Amino acid sequence: MAMSYKVRFWDIRERSDRRKGFEVRWTVNGREKSESFLTKGLAESRRAKLMTAARDGEPFDTRTGLPASELRALKQRTTWYVLAREYIEQRWDRTPGNTRRTLADGQTALDWLQRHSLPVGELDDPDVLRRGLDALCRKVDGTAAAAKTVKRKKAAVNEVFGVAVERGYLAQNPLNGLRWTAPEVADEVDPDCVPNPAQVARSLSAVRALPGRGPHLYAFFGCMHYAAMRPAEVIHLQKSQCRLPVSGWGLLNLKGGVVTAGKEWTDDGAVHEIHSLKRRAAKATRSVPIPPVLVRMLREHIRSFGVAPDGRLFRNAAGNYIDASAYGITWG
Repeated sequence: MAMSYKVRFWDIRERSDRRKGFEVRWTVNGREKSESFLTKGLAESRRAKLMTAARDGEPFDTRTGLPASELRALKQRTTWYVLAREYIEQRWDRTPGNTRRTLADGQTALDWLQRHSLPVGELDDPDVLRRGLDALCRKVDGTAAAAKTVKRKKAAVNEVFGVAVERGYLAQNPLNGLRWTAPEVADEVDPDCVPNPAQVARSLSAVRALPGRGPHLYAFFGCMHYAAMRPAEVIHLQKSQCRLPVSGWGLLNLKGGVVTAGKEWTDDGAVHEIHSLKRRAAKATRSVPIPPVLVRMLREHIRSFGVAPDGRLFRNAAGNYIDASAYGITWG
């Protein structure tokens, strides 16, 4: 948004060929602007208001020709829904396909949002803002959301407010200085839900005993348990990333993961996307020491199944990336 103090006014022009025949004319940084009115009195009132703003030292927007105060008031009537749409449009080109699908999912109840969304200007009210932040702490069914979910949602709201300030909807981010703390949520893991080492070993053995892709996915699930790898990282794992000695501990040098985004959400129409490590720089790596049991599993896997042409350890029957639905069925 370009603003300028170079504002000049012309006399009101009467146009007999138009219904609104009285025209207020001015320039902002050399760009001509005009507004038309039914009567000369209305035109003179409008011209006087604009001139007062200029005399008071207000900058004018070069695109709309409006003084800063009017532009801010106009933008504050814009709803949160419209602002959220602008935020998504701004991010779209540099957003991974999987995230695009998530953003689209968040825009499904469009008609309801348009009818109920608050004007941005009302979000300067601390009480309104606190009610909004409190709502982030609840799931759709009314139960408490996880602490990480609340933190992620609040970060997204903060980003949208940043866009609002940048585009002139708000003079400053209303979250700055707001006294609000998310309610405490018990996020501890229930020990009864965590398998012990013996149970894990039995589960992995059960996977290996399954017909079809079971034996191929034995080490796949082993990576998740013994190296705490995300499924996307296991799918992307290549032999060149593995240090697998004959005995003792080994090392995996992780470089990213493969995510199923869907061809509708990627720029090139591919079903999969290769991402960098989560919340890391594009070329960052992560070294993971692995215990002897996983070293043996991976050595046995390579000996039994070889690797794909690009060096990947795990692949489907056609040599492509393993799909989440496939390993999900096997684990189930």
